Amino acid sequence: MSEQEMDMDLKSMEDIKRFVEEQAGAEKAEQVASKLQQIMDRLEELPPEERTKYLEQFGVRMKQMKEAVQQQLNEKIQLVLTVNIIVQVVVYAVFLILFLSVIVFIGRKLYRILTERERRKSEKKKVKGEKTKKPKQENGKKKKN
Repeated sequence: MSEQEMDMDLKSMEDIKRFVEEQAGAEKAEQVASKLQQIMDRLEELPPEERTKYLEQFGVRMKQMKEAVQQQLNEKIQLVLTVNIIVQVVVYAVFLILFLSVIVFIGRKLYRILTERERRKSEKKKVKGEKTKKPKQENGKKKKN
């Protein structure tokens, strides 16, 4: 391997190590880096034909792993979106129920107040009517006597 390729491999190795460290922690990053270094060392020891064959197989496996990870990620995203939608629907339903409850409460109070007012009015009319009937009846009795 040339010095430029070694530098690029080391830079890639550091990038991978940094990424794994961010995602899984320093200990896991060290494990991944050491395993990758072992694979690269074995790869250098292979004859060119076997190296080419191994790299092709490795590329296919990596592509399959990438697709599997993408599929899992898509499933998790779909699950998160579904849960988010359900939560939003529940929150809106709770607010709607609370709003309707307040409207019903206010409506019942208003109905009670209005019916009470109507009842009082009718009682006043009734009492007033009785008061006007009593003097007429008393006047009528006096005339008869």
